[in-house]
Amino acid sequence: MRMIVQVFLLLHVYTATSSPQLIGSRGVIKLREGVEYRDPETVEASETVANFAREFQEVDDDIAERHSHANSFRSRQNEVSPRFRTQLPDNVKGRPLIENEIFDFLESRFLE
Repeated sequence: MRMIVQVFLLLHVYTATSSPQLIGSRGVIKLREGVEYRDPETVEASETVANFAREFQEVDDDIAERHSHANSFRSRQNEVSPRFRTQLPDNVKGRPLIENEIFDFLESRFLE
């Protein structure tokens, strides 16, 4: 409960200090030459995030490449196949049915 209150408070503070702009259903609008759509702080934040994403993507690609090579060279001989055991319960109730005692889907078709 305390965590939910903290998240709500954080969102409230964030929305109270920000000034979002809604484009609406018009889609992307074209501005006149020389007009800046975003304030410099937003542009700087976007550039910082983009630079971080580029650096992180390179690191992530390297890790994925190493894992890819490691998986392709791994020997399959050391892998152990699972062994399944069928267990029958000791306390089976009922008895095996003979052919004419079984009521199945086909016989249900002949009901009126």
